Amino acid sequence: MYTKEEILKRALLKAFPEKELQNQKDLDKYIKMQIKRDDGLALIFYHPFAIAFFGEKNINIWAIDKKEFEENYDEDEMEYCDNCSSRMIMPAWKLHLQRMVLEREPLKYLETFL
Repeated sequence: MYTKEEILKRALLKAFPEKELQNQKDLDKYIKMQIKRDDGLALIFYHPFAIAFFGEKNINIWAIDKKEFEENYDEDEMEYCDNCSSRMIMPAWKLHLQRMVLEREPLKYLETFL
């Protein structure tokens, strides 16, 4: 179990491993500022971060849970797979953002991927 600061730091380093995230001191300051401002929520719900962290690979929604899909997802946002016509797919980052927004503690959801 990590602190909020540790979760954000590990998530940033996972999402952007190829980039130098300045120096350690600046990164720690940035994370503390994000936590103080809004518990880091603006950062973790920022689409470019989510795309980098979760990826853009399409996920077969039905393989996750049909009941959950029907209760929580808007069919207008889904695409039909050209190869299987009856299955719905969406990019991983969108799915995880939708799941994270439903969580009481979104950072804890993010932590499960670290």
